[in-house]
Amino acid sequence: MRHTPHLLKIAIIAVGLAPCLSMTAFLLPGEHDFHRAFIQIGLSFLLFGCGEILNHPLQTGRNFTEKEESQLRCFKHRYRHPCILGNLLDIIGLLIFFTALTTFISF
Repeated sequence: MRHTPHLLKIAIIAVGLAPCLSMTAFLLPGEHDFHRAFIQIGLSFLLFGCGEILNHPLQTGRNFTEKEESQLRCFKHRYRHPCILGNLLDIIGLLIFFTALTTFISF
């Protein structure tokens, strides 16, 4: 039974939503700042998604079963194994996301 981590599922959805949000910026009427904020949110989703996909590499291996026959069994999983580039993309994506949110929040 294969189990895909929830954060990886969210990352794949975020990468899929990124172009949709960027295209929405051009279709909606409004101010220039409003369009720029949608593009920034799309970019932040793309960066966060790519960062998490890099942090969940496909890990494969072989081990012996615990039965008496000792048959070789292959396994594949995608557990989180963070890398520097993946974490950097996550941080940049979150920073861009929160700076874009300041456009929608008026103080």
